[in-house]
Amino acid sequence: DYQWQYQLRHERDVTAQSEAIDALHNYPEPATRKALTDTIENEQTYYKIRCRAAHCLT
Repeated sequence: DYQWQYQLRHERDVTAQSEAIDALHNYPEPATRKALTDTIENEQTYYKIRCRAAHCLT
């Protein structure tokens, strides 16, 4: 899960970020929640990725 979190935070490719969100859905841990929350709060992230991260938290 750490690798997926790293990919979500640092990869600029939207497809890779989307893939990371899909994978993180299977890891319900505090670190995963933090990575998704950071993505939602980052205004530099593409808005659809931010929406997918928010949906993943629900």
